[in-house]
Amino acid sequence: MLPAIEEVFRRLIKNQSLSFKDFAGIAVGFAAIVDSRTGRVLSTNGKYDDAKSIDLAVWTRDTFGLSLRIENDARMALLGESVQRPAMHMWRNRLCRSRGLRMGAPWDREGLARSVK
Repeated sequence: MLPAIEEVFRRLIKNQSLSFKDFAGIAVGFAAIVDSRTGRVLSTNGKYDDAKSIDLAVWTRDTFGLSLRIENDARMALLGESVQRPAMHMWRNRLCRSRGLRMGAPWDREGLARSVK
């Protein structure tokens, strides 16, 4: 799967006449329990189980020369909403409900999402 991801990224960058030097990093929302501080997938509920054994941050750095920020996909949606709607930072606690194959509802208690930029 990683070679296919690399190929798609390289094609997208080339088609837009850009270079990886134009980017500060790559952000990924992953349908799993993720340790965003270390960039590691901890548990996948049986889906993409091999992701637990891959250091995606190292792979991203070695492959693209970029840093990686990985979050649980539902939490990534919450962070995106926080960026899109700055007024959300006034709220101390936030809940973002997302629906896909499974239901996700990250809860930002005490405004911790504000620390992620």
